Amino acid sequence: MFCCFVEIVDSSQTIKINRIITAAIKKKATDLHLSVGNNPILRLDDKLYPLIDEEVITSDFLENLAEGIFSKEERDDLKNNLGITAVHDYGNQIRFKIKAFYQKKFLNFSFRFIPPFPPAFNDLGLPKAIINLKNLSKGLVIIGGGYDSGRTTTAVSFVEELNKTESRYILTLERPIEFLLTSNKSIIAQRNIPSDVKSFEEGLSYCKEEDVDAIMIGELNSTPDAIVEALELAAERLVIGIIDAKGAIDAIEKMMFDFSLQEKPRVRALLANSLECVLIQKLIPRLGGGRILVPEILLVNEPVRAIIKEDRLYQLNNILQTSREEGMRGIDRSLAELVSTGEISIDDAMAYANSKESFKMMMR
Repeated sequence: MFCCFVEIVDSSQTIKINRIITAAIKKKATDLHLSVGNNPILRLDDKLYPLIDEEVITSDFLENLAEGIFSKEERDDLKNNLGITAVHDYGNQIRFKIKAFYQKKFLNFSFRFIPPFPPAFNDLGLPKAIINLKNLSKGLVIIGGGYDSGRTTTAVSFVEELNKTESRYILTLERPIEFLLTSNKSIIAQRNIPSDVKSFEEGLSYCKEEDVDAIMIGELNSTPDAIVEALELAAERLVIGIIDAKGAIDAIEKMMFDFSLQEKPRVRALLANSLECVLIQKLIPRLGGGRILVPEILLVNEPVRAIIKEDRLYQLNNILQTSREEGMRGIDRSLAELVSTGEISIDDAMAYANSKESFKMMMR
């Protein structure tokens, strides 16, 4: 038996998609991929598994699926932009982040299953230096990583920790909203881009005029103007920004990338003065099953502020390697420690290392 999560005009196709989704849920998959000419594919513990008992996916099936799950506005967005990301609830039972896009002129779907609640911040396996960030009343905390790194989950868990333990007015700007949060000790307002507010920049401008204590930004570097708004807000309020980056230096460089040579000194000064921490993370296979969070942590002290302000970012690598007692570490150091404690394999660690040579030296 299966539940009816999605309904399509063709009843046989309704049965098929709900059977596929039910199988994915039972197997505790994190993702479901549907592409023309292939069986449905599940992601389990970072590996892909086809549902070989299901028929090969057809173009008509995916076109009908789009018609059944997307609103008219979303279908128009898909047609005009050849891709869309949306979040949908089904029967108050399950929540998906859905990506639809074209490849070789055929529609493809990717479903990511969103848990009903974010994990507890203290249960993410992050060190005390990161847990203590919840005590900040102002400043910028950057949380980054690549696709499927858990960066959004960590940021939302941070917000939920504030919600449970602090009395603050918290506003989030997200595209789209993944986890639905309920006010606890704090007041939480979640604004979706563009249905609740047109852009991140406009949402941040609103924050300047409102009684907001903490802001979470789903795309920190969406535009140069949004970056400046965020940095100015961080001078007086806590700002948690999410960014796609492979390391702390990369995150800072991406913050600066779209500014002109004339603008960069001012923006560097704003960033140096407001930045409190850069957390970059990866999720890699854990020995015995599941995945484990691997962090890179840059905590901002006066030497780091000077390095950022004077555009000497290459020196941050040395800071990351030599400031372990202060709570800092690079990704490769984190990987080496997890190998030594038997949490991950050396082969997986090597595959995820930023510098394979550096990692090899740490393992000697």
